[in-house]
Amino acid sequence: MTNAQETEAAYPYSNASYSYGITGACKANTSLGVAKTASPDYVVVGSQNTEMMSAINITPVSVAIDASSTVFQSYVSGVITGTACGTSIDHAVVAVGYGTDATAGNYFIVRNSWGATWGNAGFVWIGQSTTGGAPGVCAINTDP
Repeated sequence: MTNAQETEAAYPYSNASYSYGITGACKANTSLGVAKTASPDYVVVGSQNTEMMSAINITPVSVAIDASSTVFQSYVSGVITGTACGTSIDHAVVAVGYGTDATAGNYFIVRNSWGATWGNAGFVWIGQSTTGGAPGVCAINTDP
């Protein structure tokens, strides 16, 4: 909320050290900002599946997840379910939709920042928790 969001071209994702958990100073350039979020332009979304789906019906929802597991990092297709992912939040993504798989059940459609060559053209299907709330599969219900 401090700096206006820049386009991907102006502030591209970088993981030059090829390690996770990179820390450092924000390199935002205020002259390149194209959109800024400030209260009341955003709302806190509840952690229940139904609350998240209601919010997704209006706009994409920022969510924090656990992306440290091999099942997430090597994802290609299908629905990640159960405890295949952990619950230690370490990655920010965007929930953009939801659906139902005949075998795996309900899931969230999530856009990742790792590019179109990762996952299902840059997307992953993360199963919805059967209990409906936090932490959820890959901790998706913990911090929407």
